Amino acid sequence: MRWIAAVVACVGLLGCSSGEQGDEKEPARWVAVDSSFALSWNPLENGVRVYRVELRARDRVRGINGVVSPMPVLVGDSLLTGIQIQGRSAARFIFRVHARSGRRSFLPVPSDVWPLFHDVAISPDGRHVAYVGGDLGFSAIVREVESGRLVVRGPALPGCGCTTDRSHARWVDADSFEVAVHGLGDAPGWQLVAGRASARRFRADTLASEPDWP
Repeated sequence: MRWIAAVVACVGLLGCSSGEQGDEKEPARWVAVDSSFALSWNPLENGVRVYRVELRARDRVRGINGVVSPMPVLVGDSLLTGIQIQGRSAARFIFRVHARSGRRSFLPVPSDVWPLFHDVAISPDGRHVAYVGGDLGFSAIVREVESGRLVVRGPALPGCGCTTDRSHARWVDADSFEVAVHGLGDAPGWQLVAGRASARRFRADTLASEPDWP
């Protein structure tokens, strides 16, 4: 899992502003203002790094605690969405926070996400989520965030007795995803599943080494 100490993100033609005053059209931005360790959703882990994130738009600041990587994405000019842990069980939820209205909504991550898996990746437009999951073995999976409808399921791989997460998921753009699933039975390497959510299609290739993704 890659850790990030502090991140600032912004969108829009005007870019980020360091001043406290701004025009109403100034785009929202988010800032990771603090981090700590907390109880993980995975009982095999001693803990997980969590962040306090602030979504800022003009003079409005909306705080979100318990945010875990991958770091949130800003959709449009004011909606922040990402993964957050809540409660004593540290269950993971997909959160959405609107900078201007303050409205918040939460959806549990899909029930078939592999418990060890960290890279529950939300697409830049907030419509889809990519991850490694499955009830029998592992597969690269893409679902619609709102409905939970299955969009893509990659080839099934054997389960493993591993205790660490080495798989990865990311969005190349708002429609294109890549999921690298570690473990090909007795063979070393990774299965790379790449495709486009809108087409509901993918291709599967084999990688000899772990992908070097940022």
